[in-house]
Amino acid sequence: MDRVIVGYHPVRVLLEQLVTVKRINVKDALLYLQRGKKGRRSEEIVQLAKKAKVVVKTVDRKFLDNIAVGTVHNGFALVVSEISYTIFDTRYCLDLGVALEGIQDPRNLGALFRVCDATGVGFVLIRDRQTADHTLPSVAKTSAGAVYNLNISRCNLLHVELEELKAQGYRIVGSTLDGSPPWELDLKGKVVICFGGEEKGLKRVTRAVCDCFVTLPMRGKIESLNVATAASAILYESLRQRVN
Repeated sequence: MDRVIVGYHPVRVLLEQLVTVKRINVKDALLYLQRGKKGRRSEEIVQLAKKAKVVVKTVDRKFLDNIAVGTVHNGFALVVSEISYTIFDTRYCLDLGVALEGIQDPRNLGALFRVCDATGVGFVLIRDRQTADHTLPSVAKTSAGAVYNLNISRCNLLHVELEELKAQGYRIVGSTLDGSPPWELDLKGKVVICFGGEEKGLKRVTRAVCDCFVTLPMRGKIESLNVATAASAILYESLRQRVN
């Protein structure tokens, strides 16, 4: 099935990966550029496409509107029939993982991926059911292309995968409403931090695997933060501990 990546930042990041990092391989890629679009960004995208040996085709805006399916495309769309990941970038910390379940809003998922990329998360494990498809154009757009920098895998039984990671020496930390502040926990070393959807949080079987729980103190009237916002605070605390 063809994948459609739209928007300046997601398209640029994927093309840069093809040209420089070479962590991603694509098959039968085609770049659609809005007819008459000029400027620095257009020139940059076209040059990257040439370096990546991707064919460029100019089309009307209506064509891009149709394949973008409501996502802002900025005049750019990259269609590929297959994406495969190879060598992982050493800038990311393989000791730090994130597990996700129940995040149904693609924009929240994209925002969370952007946080994971910014904090150097080594891998992301997603429970397949009831979690948004991470290949959706809206996810790539919201993540500003960060989704293509991450080592992402999906699974049917998240708690089973977490048990296997525990056997490999990882500590499993669950983000809940009844945990300890992140600065009171040891978030260094081999750690997987689990985040659930805004409505139901982590499932009971997932909580049962966790070694401890983390939460952010709320001083106002609302009970919780958006999952991407909460993840940002927790993951940056983990990063702070690792660099100090």
